[in-house]
Order: sequence, then structure tokens, then C-alpha cells
Amino acid sequence: MPIFTFDEICVATGGRLFNYSGDSEGLSVRQTTSVSTDTRDIRAGALFVALKGERFDGHRFCQIAADKGAALLLVSDCSNLPSGLPYLLVSDTLLALGQIAKYYRIRLGCKVIGVTGSVGKTSTRRMIESVFGKSMKTHATKDNNNNEIGLPMTILSAPEDVELIILEMGMRLKGEISYLTHIAMPDVAVISNIGVAHIERLGSKEAILEAKLEICEGLINEKLLVINGEDSLLSQRLLKSGEKTWGELGVAFSAVNLLEDNPPIVSAANQVVKLMSARYFESGSEFLVRWFSENEEQEISFRLNVAGQHHVNNALLAILCALHFDVSVQAICEGLEEFSVLDGRGKLLKLGRYLIYDDAYNAGPESMAASFDSLKLLAPNSRRVAAVGGMLELGDYAKQYHFEAGIAAAKSGLSLIAVCGQHKDAFIEGVRTISTDIQVIMCEDKDEMVDVLAQKLQPEDALLIKASHAFGFHTLASELLNKINENQIKSEANK
Repeated sequence: MPIFTFDEICVATGGRLFNYSGDSEGLSVRQTTSVSTDTRDIRAGALFVALKGERFDGHRFCQIAADKGAALLLVSDCSNLPSGLPYLLVSDTLLALGQIAKYYRIRLGCKVIGVTGSVGKTSTRRMIESVFGKSMKTHATKDNNNNEIGLPMTILSAPEDVELIILEMGMRLKGEISYLTHIAMPDVAVISNIGVAHIERLGSKEAILEAKLEICEGLINEKLLVINGEDSLLSQRLLKSGEKTWGELGVAFSAVNLLEDNPPIVSAANQVVKLMSARYFESGSEFLVRWFSENEEQEISFRLNVAGQHHVNNALLAILCALHFDVSVQAICEGLEEFSVLDGRGKLLKLGRYLIYDDAYNAGPESMAASFDSLKLLAPNSRRVAAVGGMLELGDYAKQYHFEAGIAAAKSGLSLIAVCGQHKDAFIEGVRTISTDIQVIMCEDKDEMVDVLAQKLQPEDALLIKASHAFGFHTLASELLNKINENQIKSEANK
């Protein structure tokens, strides 16, 4: 955590200081040694920021912060504050937190990469962190700390000698990424894709596109925008843009023929990474990439020790960022080989005699279709089974996208599908438009799905687990294995 003088905090926020008995020179001497928004982890000498939301008010905990040794309070309400403790009064403590984070980001003088996208932004951010880890001291977003509180706190937790910060930017509504990017001031902005997550709130993919492009508003220095060139909506929008908010454009292509089919976006790009070939297997993938800029061109071979085509797609974006900053090919290769997958985000598991493709952390139409395709690549010779839950926050488009997910499932060649969720009928209808041979079992909830799969799953099957986070499918694999073992014990006991 950074050390701030009282004077620096006043300058950053424009707040008014009260209960301070020293002179003006003392403002540049008195310090806070950390920043906290939660008294559960506050330390002596901290600046305590009393955030106020719809269901919480940090001002209620100012006395606790004082008792734990806070050096300064940042508040928007000065009633009932601890006596004798200096406090800084501002109109909005959340806004002030962002201002302090921006002040620190400027003080650090490091490079910043901002990452957003409808699908895969966390995996892309972690991939970028991995490829830079061998050559630069990096600091990055942890977990899902990608909102108006998490992003500033990520910056404020960076060490003073950091060289690169990788910041994930999430959003639910228009304007939120704009707010975050003006705090982060990224040198490079990465947009992994434009999907339909949050379409219930924003109304259309075009509105989601405009909201994601807000990330470019804060670009400084290099002003590089890195995109997935296969996202046609994004590519077309950039080509039509009359007012560019970026300086250079980097484009990644993973489809074999897409480079030749999209000469306009290629000609607009300053740097291109193109997937030339790839081999996928259970333990990972090997792939050949061609990279070319205005002055250079080369082909490079890479290896990932994680399974799934989408990981290769994310790697292309990370490779573009690394080559832009002149990271050595060897360092990129080593970083990619050490990349590992978080639980529930496309992790391949061998549980007993079953191959489990655990992609249960979240789901949307794009990631659902990608998971079906990945399972086919990873287990082409196995009987493939899917445990499918619903996709949330799709609003009026929910039935349509569940129907299309059913079509994608059927086209991927699944043998058995267990499905639950509010729109399971639309999903099954999509399956049946392609195939009447696939066995589809409708389940009431996850518990019934576990019971069904424990009876239906066969040794050597490959099982995909996929649903929105609220369905709780992150525990399905372990529950299923326990149920299979329990059934086996009962069966042997009855013999």
C-alpha cells in the first residue's frame, strides 16, 4: 500500500481537512500508510474511506477505524465522527477514492494495460499477466475486483516499484467503463469481444459495443487498442469511426481464413497476430503464430499447458500486447507455458474414469457455443455429455439465445445433454431442430441433474459443465463424483 501525506490526499481529492491541529508545513509530513474501505482489514496508520451505498454506510464504522489506529478519515458526512481524529470532508467518498487511485497511478509512472470484453476478460487479463511476468514486475486485478471500488483498490495495492499494472474493467451500464478508464489511464486497451452479457440492461449489442469502447477514452502514451479481429461488430465499428480515441490498432485473428477475408481491418491495423495452425489435446495446445507490424514480420511457435481453443484466442491478445512492449519471444513462451486455469473457467479434470471440462463459472451465448466446440476438440473420440444450466441477464432475448445455444450443442455432436433453468424448453427446441437422436434430459435443478448424470454417465465419457454463476454449478463435478461413488457402494452392498 502506498504512503500518502495529508497534503497529497487533499490535493488529489480537493477535500477540506478538519480536526487537524498542525500547521500547513505539517501537512507534507503527516502520513497515511495504507488505504482501506473495510474496517475488518484496516491497519494502524490507514486512511479509512467511508463509502456509502444503497445498503451500507461506512460512516457507521468510523469509530472502529479510529479504535484500530486509522490516521485519517475520508467522509462525506461529518456527523457523529470520533473526536480528535483528523477527517477530510468531500462530497462523494467513492469519487474521492478514484481520485486518490488516479493520483497514485500518475505518481507510479508505470505502464498500464486495461482489459474489457463481454466474455473472457478475466482469462485474457490473467494471460497478459502471465506473458509479462518473466520480464516486468507486474501487478493485476485479483478475483472480480473490476468495478468502481475494486479497480481503484487494485491500483492502490500496487507496490511502489511496479512496472506494469493489468486492470480488468467490468460494467453493467453505460458510462461505467468511462469512469474506470479515466482513473486507470491505460497505455494499451484490450477488448476481447462484444457479446450479449448485460443486454437486459443495455438493450442491444450496439449499445454494449459503445459501452465497451469507452475504455479508449482514458488511453495515454502508446494509445494502442488491441481487439479480436473476428468480432465483426467491433471491426466494422472501428473502420467507420470518424473520431479515433486510439493511436494504433492491434488485431488478433484465430480463424485460418479470416485474415484474407478481412482486408479492410487488416489494412487499418498497425500490428497483426494471426494463428496459422494449432493442435489441441487434453494436456494443452501447440500453435504457430505469424506476427507482423509496419516494420517487422516473423512466425513464432507457442505452447499452452491448458486445454481449450478459447485459451489460444486469449493468448493471441496477450502476445500482441507483449510484442508491442518488446517483450522477448522467450519470455512470452515461458509465460504462456506457466499459465494455469482457475477452477470453473475451462479447467480440464480427470476424475476417476471421467474427463470433466469444468467451465461452470459463468455462461453467455458466446461462451456456451465455445465450450461445446472446445469439448469436441479435446475429446473427439469420446462420448460427449453436457450438463447445461441457464444463461442470465438476457432480458427479452433469453429464449432466442437459449434456442441458439441448443443448436450449437447439437451441432457439436453431443450424445447426452442434461439441462435445467427457466428457458430449458427453448434450449431443447434448438437441439431438436438439428437432431432428434441426442438424448436430452430435462431437470428441475442441479440436484436432480447430479442424480441423473450419476445414473447415465459412462466410464471414459467427457462431460462439459456450463451455466451462469447463480446456478451453483461450480460444485457439480465433486457432487457428481461423490454420488457415483455412493451408488457404486450401494450396488456392491446389494450383491
